[in-house]
Amino acid sequence: MFKNSSIQENISYVSFFISIYALTALPFSGLILSAIYFIYITFFIVFLVVVWDFNSISNLKIGKLSIDKLLLITIFFVMLLNVFFFNRQNNSDIKSVSKVFSYFPVFFIFAIYLPGVFFKNTYKFEAFLNFLIIFGVINTLFGWFALFAGLQQNVTYPGFLMGLFNHPNASGFVYSLTIPILVYKFIYRRYNRIVFSVMIFVFTLSLLFTFSRAAYIATGVSILILSYYKSKRAFLIMVGIIVILIFTIIVDFTASKGGLSSISRLLLFATAYDMIIADPFHFMWGYGVVNFYDTFLSEKLFLGSLEIVADPHNFILLLGVQFGMIITSLIVFYMIVTLLKSAKSMKRIPSNSHYRDLFNLCFAVIVSLLIQNMFEDIMIYPEYFLLPLFLVYFGFLMKSFQHKDFLQINPGNYLKIN
Repeated sequence: MFKNSSIQENISYVSFFISIYALTALPFSGLILSAIYFIYITFFIVFLVVVWDFNSISNLKIGKLSIDKLLLITIFFVMLLNVFFFNRQNNSDIKSVSKVFSYFPVFFIFAIYLPGVFFKNTYKFEAFLNFLIIFGVINTLFGWFALFAGLQQNVTYPGFLMGLFNHPNASGFVYSLTIPILVYKFIYRRYNRIVFSVMIFVFTLSLLFTFSRAAYIATGVSILILSYYKSKRAFLIMVGIIVILIFTIIVDFTASKGGLSSISRLLLFATAYDMIIADPFHFMWGYGVVNFYDTFLSEKLFLGSLEIVADPHNFILLLGVQFGMIITSLIVFYMIVTLLKSAKSMKRIPSNSHYRDLFNLCFAVIVSLLIQNMFEDIMIYPEYFLLPLFLVYFGFLMKSFQHKDFLQINPGNYLKIN
């Protein structure tokens, strides 16, 4: 992945690797996590001052201000107003300020710069996807070794496959992201059947033992979308396979976790909802990007939730309690507009192009992640790898309606890679 890469690209890749490491249970991950916002900001300053060509900035053209661009500018502008004016009392500490500022470099590097690199050279995107698969293999090997050796890093979840992480749900995200890549590689890139069969079996088994129901749903959705874009026949086959798996295997794994976790999750939803509608001020501006934790932990006790969880496990509700519903509504609307515009623009992409295949993958993963984060909310935290990865897919998808003529693209990227 680092071969023939520029300094800017390497900074982006290292930043992404750090975001992965910060969430793991590996040595010094906690130290990195505590400094992650400052690491992002420092890398971004180096990115701009040391290696960025300022002559290119002077030549930039803003162009037509479309609705998605206008929404994005509005989101960041309102966010700054929230933090430094309307809700300054809840965002005045250094951790809150640094966390808010970290969203800017994370978005620029992973939603704008890196997708631009991948769009110009889709082979680099394929190398990035290969890196994710390799990480999935490493996570799987370590997870099964720890499970059989009794080296579980979190005794609260005996028998759960956690891989390199402290929580099985984090490992669930690894498989809801890598299994769609495997399917994409098989149906679009003609992956070796034996290699694919072995890997898909091991990854699926590992996913089952995370007992993450949200990851089960997300994986199924992404596979169905990918197969639907491939052909009706592939879609019907996948539907049949998934239905059989649900009634023979998945329902047993889902039932083994019990219903208490579902009730507890509903109580977390209710807590966040009560906090959001508590009064007009908090409805509009939230409780602070960091300070909401204390309020949430105390409020959930009144509803009977005894889980040691500091957030609502729903990305919309988390945005609401952090930033208020003004920013939350703008972000949700921005995502919907982008998905609709990209889905419409896919018709312009030649069916035999590498871009079409990659856009199908990006669309499938983004939709599945949004569904998964209706029951989780890790995607909202800039310190963890899921937000940067989501933005890479999201940024690449935006290229589908920003680029006017795919027939003018380099033929090496236009034609299928066999």
